[in-house]
Amino acid sequence: MQTSLVANTTREPLAVKALYQAHFASLGFGSAEAPASVGSTATWFTRGADKVTVTVASIKGGASYIVYGVLHAGK
Repeated sequence: MQTSLVANTTREPLAVKALYQAHFASLGFGSAEAPASVGSTATWFTRGADKVTVTVASIKGGASYIVYGVLHAGK
């Protein structure tokens, strides 16, 4: 299954990144920095064949972010 979310928030970019790091760590995902365009940061979260990428950029008043995942159904 593929899923995506595009959103804006009043939270700072580092707070958005920390929120997703804590969430995916609690689900057993490992994390690594991923390539990102100038002005953005990206993190890969992986667990087995599942992979989620979270990209965060600073905007006026907060952050813009994209969550894109490729997940596999359990047996």
